[in-house]
Amino acid sequence: MSEKSAEVLGPLDAEQVRKFLPHRFPFLLIDKVEEVTKTSPTMKVSKDHVGSKVRAIKNVSANEPFFTGHFPSHMIMPGVLIIEAMAQAAVFSFFPSQGENPGDFADKFSMFLVGAEEFRFRRPVVPGDRLVIHTELVKSHSSMIFFDCYVEVDGHRVAEGKILSQVKEMT
Repeated sequence: MSEKSAEVLGPLDAEQVRKFLPHRFPFLLIDKVEEVTKTSPTMKVSKDHVGSKVRAIKNVSANEPFFTGHFPSHMIMPGVLIIEAMAQAAVFSFFPSQGENPGDFADKFSMFLVGAEEFRFRRPVVPGDRLVIHTELVKSHSSMIFFDCYVEVDGHRVAEGKILSQVKEMT
């Protein structure tokens, strides 16, 4: 399906983001989902997921709690939290594909980060940066979902890598 025929969802504000993600401050690392692009009208947990994309935002503030202990004299956002922000953004390429009310799906299932590969950090992320997080669902197999991700600041790529997540039913 061409990009022109793709269905675009969003934006989702901070309140809507909290409905989908179980994380809360200080571990909720997505401020806004600008866009979710569904490239197949009949997406299920299958190869039909391939190509769904997300663009999300994280505004980095000097007030972030991790800055008090992570190089306090030269504040740098920890790479592991950049990866976590990508994983949180990636969730949004999966949940909206689950029917008319994806919030119902979010109440019954969770997605867990189970792997991170080939990550590269191109420059430090510092207070005042606005992270633009891009994720693309590239493969799914059973409950395992694979994403390609990258983060930009001011149009320059600062981090990139691959994320593996698993969908689990909550009991």
